[in-house]
Formats: sequence, C-alpha cells, structure tokens
Amino acid sequence: MATLALSDYYSVIPLNRLCGTLLGEVVSEKNINYLLDIAENYSCVTLEDACGNFLATNFGKMLEEEPEVILGMRLSTWVAMIKSDNLTIKYVTSFLFFVIFISHHNLIRNQVRAGGI
Repeated sequence: MATLALSDYYSVIPLNRLCGTLLGEVVSEKNINYLLDIAENYSCVTLEDACGNFLATNFGKMLEEEPEVILGMRLSTWVAMIKSDNLTIKYVTSFLFFVIFISHHNLIRNQVRAGGI
C-alpha cells in the first residue's frame, strides 16, 4: 500500500496505474469495500475500474447474498460497473431500483454537503 500512497502523493501516474492493476487482480467479495476505499483514498482509477468490473460480473450474486455492499457503493463505482462489458443482470427490476436508490441517495448527500438541507 505504501507504493500506491507514494505514487498518489508524488503524482506518479504510471506507478499508480500499475499498483491499481496488481490490486485489481485480487478483488473478491471479502475485500471489495476495502479496495474501493483504497482506490478513493489514493486516486486509483485503475483499481476502481477493476472493482467495477468485479461488481459487474458478480452483481446478481452479491445482490442476493450481500445487498449492503451494493447499497454502500459510491456513484463512481456504479459508473465503472455500468461501463463494464462484463455487466450481467439477472434481475433488471432490482438493478434499476438500486440505480435509482443510489442516484437519489447521492443527490441528497450532495445537497446536505452544500448546506441545502
């Protein structure tokens, strides 16, 4: 993690991408929240994309087994997941519900941050 932190601090983009690629190879249901936090903390778009691809591939399974992970995703992770070519949706209605829920949740959160609520 220290290498990723330093690559972010000193803006060494190729090293940041390499770290994200390597970490992206070990994404699992058990560590995805941790890796998403790392991706956000160290501006690692490559790792966030890898997490998005993992979620796209495993969306249905995670929706059934761990919906709290899906509900806790940031908007940028949803974008990465939706952009993925691996997105498979078994339950379209559930997927659309989550997209609307996350969009609404982010809208309210942004209004609170801006002092509008």
